[in-house]
Amino acid sequence: MRHSDTGHPGSLALHTFSSYLTARTYQQALTMVRDHKKWMTDPSSRAHSCYMPLRRGLIRALNSTDPRQTLQDVVDRVATRPRPAWMGPVYAQMADNFHQLRPTGGTGVPTHQAEWVIDGLTLVAKDLLGIRTPQGGLLLVLPHMNKEELDREAADLLLGVLSEVVDLVLPGATPEVWDMRRGKRFRLRGNANRTTLRVALQGYIAKYQREWALIA
Repeated sequence: MRHSDTGHPGSLALHTFSSYLTARTYQQALTMVRDHKKWMTDPSSRAHSCYMPLRRGLIRALNSTDPRQTLQDVVDRVATRPRPAWMGPVYAQMADNFHQLRPTGGTGVPTHQAEWVIDGLTLVAKDLLGIRTPQGGLLLVLPHMNKEELDREAADLLLGVLSEVVDLVLPGATPEVWDMRRGKRFRLRGNANRTTLRVALQGYIAKYQREWALIA
C-alpha cells in the first residue's frame, strides 16, 4: 500500500480492501481504516502480513508434486514460531479448504500484478492465484483470508474489480473469489449488472476515502 500527501490513500491492495468490504458494523469499518492508516507509519504492524506465508504457500502448492505437504510445511513453520496462537489452527483450516476448492488436477499459472484506478484510489491486484484446469480453462482467484465471512455482495464487488484487471493479470481467465476460512467459492453471475457494481464500488471507495481523511 502507498499513500499520497493529500490526505487520502494513494493505493490499496485488493485483499486489504476485501477486509473493509466485509466489515459488519461502522465501528469495525472505522477500526480497519485506522489500522490501514497506521501501516503507513509503522510497516511492522501490518496485520495482513500475517497471511503472507500462506499466500505464497498457495502459489507454490499449485505447482507442487505434493501440494498437501507443501502447505503442511507452511502450517508447521507458523505453528512452531513465536506468532499469535490463532495462526496455526487458522492456517491449517485454510490449507484444508484450499485442497477442496482447488480443481482436481489444476496447475499453477503465473499471474501479473495490475492496478485499477477508480475515483482517485488505486486498487492493486497482486498475490493472486492463476490456475489452469484439466479442461484447459483458466481461473484467476483472489483468496479471501480474513476472519469476517465473505457474503455475496462483497464477493460481487471484488469480482467486479477482478473483471476490470483480468486481461492484465491473466488474459482469458475467469475470476473467482475463495473464502478460505469457510471453503466457499464465488463467481460473478451471468446476469450481473456491471454498471451497478461500478456505482456500488464508487460508493464504498468514497466512504473509505472520507473516513481515511477524518480518522485520527
